[in-house]
Amino acid sequence: MKIALDTLVIICEDTAREIDQEINSIRPLNFMLPKLVGLVSNPNPKWRAKAIHIIRQFISLQSLSFLQQFDTVLMALYSRISDRDTHVRQELGPAFAFLWQTFPERLKVYLYPTIEYMIEAMMDQDETVALGACDFWIEYAHIHLYHNELVPYLPRLVNCLLKRMIYSEEWVQDVYTNRTESQYYHSENLIESPRDYLEFELHNTDGEHEEDDEDFDDDEFYSQISLRETSAGTLEVLSIAFGIKLVSALLNQLLNHTLCDQNWLVRESGILALGAAAEGGIEVISRYLNHLIPYLLNSLEDPQPLIRATSCWVISRFSKWLVIQYDTNKEGREVYFEPVLSALLNRLLDENKQVQLSACTAITTMEESASQRIVSYIYSILLQTNRAFALYHRKNRLILYDALGTLADSAKSALNNATYIHLLMPPLITKWNELADNDTDLYPLLECLSPITAALGPGFKPFVEPVLSRCVQLISNTLQLQACIDDFPESMDPPNVKFLIAALDLLSGIVRGLGPSVRPLISKTNPPLIPLLTACIHDPVSEVLQSAFMLIGDIAVACFDLLEPFVPDILEGLIHAIEDTECTTSVVSEEWDWLGQSM
Repeated sequence: MKIALDTLVIICEDTAREIDQEINSIRPLNFMLPKLVGLVSNPNPKWRAKAIHIIRQFISLQSLSFLQQFDTVLMALYSRISDRDTHVRQELGPAFAFLWQTFPERLKVYLYPTIEYMIEAMMDQDETVALGACDFWIEYAHIHLYHNELVPYLPRLVNCLLKRMIYSEEWVQDVYTNRTESQYYHSENLIESPRDYLEFELHNTDGEHEEDDEDFDDDEFYSQISLRETSAGTLEVLSIAFGIKLVSALLNQLLNHTLCDQNWLVRESGILALGAAAEGGIEVISRYLNHLIPYLLNSLEDPQPLIRATSCWVISRFSKWLVIQYDTNKEGREVYFEPVLSALLNRLLDENKQVQLSACTAITTMEESASQRIVSYIYSILLQTNRAFALYHRKNRLILYDALGTLADSAKSALNNATYIHLLMPPLITKWNELADNDTDLYPLLECLSPITAALGPGFKPFVEPVLSRCVQLISNTLQLQACIDDFPESMDPPNVKFLIAALDLLSGIVRGLGPSVRPLISKTNPPLIPLLTACIHDPVSEVLQSAFMLIGDIAVACFDLLEPFVPDILEGLIHAIEDTECTTSVVSEEWDWLGQSM
């Protein structure tokens, strides 16, 4: 029987829809389901679990065979609610989630037993069972039919989620005892020098980064993804679905118990919960932010790095509220916005790498929300990011690029200031010169420089020639490699098209920033740029087309005469792309923009 069930599990996982079809006037599922229902109550718990697992494969199909035996299947599954076997409970939660997702209107009679079972499952000692319960509650959030029925249970559910968001003391102790003093940065190592979600993930394929091993030391401390993060995600979904009803219960627990607990692990879970509920609960939470923001600022100075890191993220979740305070009056700016920004900038140079990363990400969010309001703080930001370049290793440096690119997007031409440029550009150009053309770390640097070049405008002139030349070379190399692959598809790997897109976007930033003065630079590139662009607009990748047409449009505005000899080829590519049904709306938009700019 074991071999038969194992085989059936594999078959049904892969071919459930095929099994559900009629074959020679017979539906195999008509014969299978009664056997499986019988096995659900078998004395062998592993057989019960596998039978439930197999049944689960057919729930969402809503097949005729399943519907004909629906009530029998329900009775069998719900008869196992009191089953204490871990394997059975691991299968039962996902089965209930599928059932309630697919047949909510037919399950009302089972509603309250299901709620009780799933709240209990949240606290199961087996993590897989608890994860299954989280998945169920995420599905339940989308079942508007039974929202009111859950309201009386929300305080219990919130408390369960909060408990599941706490790191275990044993796990934290194990991590701490395995850390060495060298895994921390120290302030004396700083070198003065004149980024949902959540992020991108890059992998080095052309050589090793000597700093990588050092850079990921702290990651072990923050890698307990699964139940903790899933519980936080569940709380976020539920807070959006239930709004004030859930968030009021959450705040009652946080303000009166969790955030003032003596155990720092409990406090940290409360801070995390506050951030998780920020989107759905801002209407309620905003009434308490005049007290919570000072609490979070104090938490940024906590001795525990995990609390500091989590607090950075949570504060960023309220960045729009902080901007509203900035706009309201001088007091709102001086009491909330500026202290938060200052505290986050201080945490950029934290001794712990994960706190650095969290602070950098939070500053990026603040910059984006503040838009041009950030102009008054450019110097303070660049002073700290400049110091951070001397401190950060690879992973955090990539996030720092994002923070600088976002600053340029928000500050725009206000960034074109000699003092700012002196702080901003030297570390970027140093890294630009260090990286090889095939180094994957070059891609985020290209993305970072694109908005910076547009913002600096003429201020970028001292750096433009080598940057422009290298971008053209990257485009040429990518197109040449693609041509070789087209001729010999089995002999080599395809080029990384991200480099091509990022190089095109950076050139657009340069052209927009320098305007007509870019003409002599474009006219003498080697190889010539415009013919390369006429090749790019025939690329099958829509993102390449979009970036290529955007650059062509920018050149048309700055120096149209350079494009004139190639207009027939460009128009041909334009028509072909418009006729291509697979072209995205954004690509077509860029094409029409180019055409309008060329008129």
